[in-house]
Amino acid sequence: IYYRGSLIGVKNINLITDKNIKVATKIESVIPVLVTGLVLVFIAEMILLLIFKKITLNTFLKLFAMSIIFLSLFYPWWSLYATNDQPIVEKTTEMFIIPQVMIEQTRYSQATYFELATVPEIFTSFLGGLLIIICSGIFLIGLSFIPNIFYKKRYSTILISASVLFFIIVTLSYIFGMSKLTELSLGSLQGEGVLDVVLPDQTTVYMNANWGLGIGFYLVSLAVLIMIFAGVIDYLKKLKKSSKFF
Repeated sequence: IYYRGSLIGVKNINLITDKNIKVATKIESVIPVLVTGLVLVFIAEMILLLIFKKITLNTFLKLFAMSIIFLSLFYPWWSLYATNDQPIVEKTTEMFIIPQVMIEQTRYSQATYFELATVPEIFTSFLGGLLIIICSGIFLIGLSFIPNIFYKKRYSTILISASVLFFIIVTLSYIFGMSKLTELSLGSLQGEGVLDVVLPDQTTVYMNANWGLGIGFYLVSLAVLIMIFAGVIDYLKKLKKSSKFF
């Protein structure tokens, strides 16, 4: 595949009938960088509003959690890194939620090769389902601001609790699903060891590798903790208010 006269991707395929083929190229998407920049600006604005007491700590925490969750969708949820000295080879594999793909990158012989890893269709459908749950959780967090506006705190608590439950389901489901997938090839969800890797020239080398959950997964986990913390603050405030009546 060429772009403006430059080779950006290579894939060997055998076609018998018409078929759409996805190919990974070396042109990096600007979306993760753009999203990261926008999220950081948004968080900075929220910090300023909190400092000047324009928003409450609880509101800040919920907005912060929403930002982190949104950011996590554009970062890998699982990754593998492998190296070898003779010959000099580096291999990186990353699993994404958006889009639901696993991308392999191999640096070898002063060239970089990209490949879409073969992932069972049932697993990509599973990731699509998780994405729907994540979006639903973000929607519930946003919806929780409406009861706050009309001073219906009880409904806000219910919505936040539901969103926390959604994200706990996402994290546990992802761990379970990814564990089943990695058990087939690596033996575990997280770990390290020596792997035999087939290079682009079809030679096989043994590489020292480590693999595990990626930054996207940890961002969602952090957001869950933040929302739980926000819920604890709300609960303590309610206790403090109720104690004033006695």
